[in-house]
Amino acid sequence: MAGGALTALMVGSSVVAAEAATEEYSEAIEEIIVTARKRSEKEMVTPLAISAFTQYDIAEAGIVDLQDIALHTPGFSYREGFGRLFSEGNNRPVIRGMSSILGEANAGFFIDGVYISGPVSSFDLTNLARVEVVRGPQSALFGRGAFGGAINFVTRRPTEETEARVEASFGSHKRAVMNAYLSGSLSERVNGEINARFHKQGSIYNNAATGKKDLGAQESLRIGGKLDIDVSDKLNVYLHGGWSADKDDGYAFAQWNGGDPREDGISGGQSTCYGPNVFMSMFGMNFTSNQSRGYYCGEIGIPATFYSDFGGLRSVDRDSWNVIGDITYQLDSGATIKSLTGYTKVDYSQAELPAIYAGAPTVWENGSHNYFSQELRYESDASQRLRTMAGVYYFRSNTGDMVNVAFDPLTSSLADKDTSLV
Repeated sequence: MAGGALTALMVGSSVVAAEAATEEYSEAIEEIIVTARKRSEKEMVTPLAISAFTQYDIAEAGIVDLQDIALHTPGFSYREGFGRLFSEGNNRPVIRGMSSILGEANAGFFIDGVYISGPVSSFDLTNLARVEVVRGPQSALFGRGAFGGAINFVTRRPTEETEARVEASFGSHKRAVMNAYLSGSLSERVNGEINARFHKQGSIYNNAATGKKDLGAQESLRIGGKLDIDVSDKLNVYLHGGWSADKDDGYAFAQWNGGDPREDGISGGQSTCYGPNVFMSMFGMNFTSNQSRGYYCGEIGIPATFYSDFGGLRSVDRDSWNVIGDITYQLDSGATIKSLTGYTKVDYSQAELPAIYAGAPTVWENGSHNYFSQELRYESDASQRLRTMAGVYYFRSNTGDMVNVAFDPLTSSLADKDTSLV
């Protein structure tokens, strides 16, 4: 009898545990809410090819940057080709293989639906509600830069209850990451938050130009704030922004087919597999088509040593400011009117291209950019069977004063050049 009672108790406990686990799992997969179509809806019923990562998903998977997001997303790839330089060619996400070589990318980055042009590699993924990667054309909903798809960072709004968190992690190559935020109610209708992030990584690669291990070091600091204001029962204003500074000592750079004898370059035998098509041979000469040579179709190993002479300059020294304003007003009919405003300013100096062999020039650039966007949108009541949405969108990009200088780091320095802005 005792044995029978024990068996029944064990079976009963297993059933309860299984039901609880099933309930918890079902609740978890049903709770993912996305705004890829400019309205809140469950990911499971959204008719888009979308991958959403919640704050919990990011923490559980150990995701720390955009390259990790890409590794966890089918049809999405992202790589930084020249360290963290401020350039169109360096922040180039590729969705469904729709890449571009010149100009802006076919996929864009957005923060709460606001287009971000410029550096995003140092963005803090821990201070988010979720990341939404939408595959396929999204120009109708996101506007600029979303022909191939969109990567939207949805920020976490300030909490009503006081909440604080401090995180720190350390790793190889003197890597250190620290995140902190304090969130809570400032008054009956106002919630606020302050947050900060510090990231540092030591040098990783050997540099034949200096004889030292001084390539790959990065350092970033970001300080931000948020205000979530319920002006009335129908009017909400959400403001957030911040300042960030990025300072990198130098990125690893190798010349195609070698260069200086001290450099472990890529051998000449590793030619592209997209060679020009030979379509005629005459008098011992081959006439080829004008087909452009493509990228190398294989895996190129990382050289043991690089030759990257930055002339004693930082590869990146950049300050960025950004602010986003989200104003939502709900009409008596249940429809809403939304205003979404974004402004970003970037001041930078960078060694755009290091000398990659003795006698080659180092290219240095100094400049500023600012971006402004404004969206006004009308959305009908989401509970109705027939729903409508209409809006207007404006974007302006302005390149400020800029100077570009090339010099031989072995015979001169930047101080010898005229670096007055032009």
